[in-house]
Amino acid sequence: MATIIRETKSDDLEGISNLFEVKRSEEEIRWTYFSPSEDNPYNSFVAENSDSGIVGVIAYRKNIYRYRGKEISGIIPLGWKVLPSYKGLAGIQLFLKVINCTDFGFALGGTEMAMRVQTLAKLGFKLNGYMFYKVVDPLYYLKIKDSRFPRRIARTLKHITNKLTNSHATPGLFHNIKLEETTDIQTSKYELNDSALINLHTHNHIQWLLDCPLAESHTLKIMLDNELIGFALCYVKKIKYNITRGRIVHLPFLGHNTALWTDTIVLVEQFLRAKNCALITTMSLHPSYSDCLLKLNYRKLKVEIPLYVRDKKNLLVEIPEDEFYMTFSEADKACRGL
Repeated sequence: MATIIRETKSDDLEGISNLFEVKRSEEEIRWTYFSPSEDNPYNSFVAENSDSGIVGVIAYRKNIYRYRGKEISGIIPLGWKVLPSYKGLAGIQLFLKVINCTDFGFALGGTEMAMRVQTLAKLGFKLNGYMFYKVVDPLYYLKIKDSRFPRRIARTLKHITNKLTNSHATPGLFHNIKLEETTDIQTSKYELNDSALINLHTHNHIQWLLDCPLAESHTLKIMLDNELIGFALCYVKKIKYNITRGRIVHLPFLGHNTALWTDTIVLVEQFLRAKNCALITTMSLHPSYSDCLLKLNYRKLKVEIPLYVRDKKNLLVEIPEDEFYMTFSEADKACRGL
């Protein structure tokens, strides 16, 4: 029988849950697929077959982006899941249903199957982003018991040696800048710095990120000379072996001010250290952010996170590759693999 694509309804919870081989909690399912957006009670579509019931689902987040004074609406799909026997046509139908909802659509990374669908949906490759990480607890490698003890000892000694050698790489602050934890998110002039393509982050979208049930979330006001210049959003999660990991989900775009980027990253890192994080991770597509992370001894993983874009109206064609500023805050990628 034919498969139809429709908006998610309140009684679809069980059908969506049954799509996952590894059971997900009701709280996670509701957060991913049943979160209200500005113009819809739920942020997802399902593929339904009259014989098999719900055979696929896809969620999305809509946001407003700005580049040099011009605002455009963008959408990113997330939580795309289809039963194996329906991954062909139903998968593409779900993806197209989402990707055509706004001025432009995009996807960050994804499985091999997802990337094939993105190609079929005529999303073009734009650029690669990368994951960065920094071990801030010298005993981190000793605590991870997935490798043999001599290897853990060797990695620990190497980490301590590198830390001593590069101790000068954590500078003092160049600005009168400070962080304050808050639940009151406001826009600011730096959040609207549009010399790169930036996400303006609606209150609804920020609240959705904060409501993530898979990690402990923290929002920090960034103050420069007592003036608000943006916010940082972080996740903290305790994993096995009693190790705590931290993730920088979002920082405001700080232009090309290297010292200001450095100061902000250092202070966010200090906040996560105070939360007993042994490892800090983040994602970057923009050279200003990436370069400062490397200067502060973050290491770049070799695995690329490709950005694919569907831009039927050619709204992005004149934006250079090094002027796309996207962070973990675009979708649910921030809490996956934390």
